[in-house]
Amino acid sequence: MKALIRAVGWENPADADTPPRVLCAALFGAVATAEGNVVGCAFVTGDGAGLYYVRDVMVHPDWQGRRIGTALMHAVMDWLNAHAPKGDVVGLFTGDRLHDFYAQFGFAGPKCGMVGMTRTIG
Repeated sequence: MKALIRAVGWENPADADTPPRVLCAALFGAVATAEGNVVGCAFVTGDGAGLYYVRDVMVHPDWQGRRIGTALMHAVMDWLNAHAPKGDVVGLFTGDRLHDFYAQFGFAGPKCGMVGMTRTIG
């Protein structure tokens, strides 16, 4: 996962302990591999009381544009639809460049700068 984080430009030495914490907190994770390497991932965390958070959706730059992110999000949404009770809220943060990508999965939010987007299960 560290190589993927570096490849997408998310590496911050001050946050070196974040990937293991994300993995420990994950309720669900989807990982895409190709040629024996991790080329994409997405995780779902939650508070156990009706709020879920989609985080760290990333695809290696060499593999972008091949619908890997779409497949990862379909896996995330399938899991949420199967496990999150109707009415629970799912959130995520993204930049305006990916607003339309997440909108296709039912997320809504403003389309300017770094934004929070949400959707309700059911």
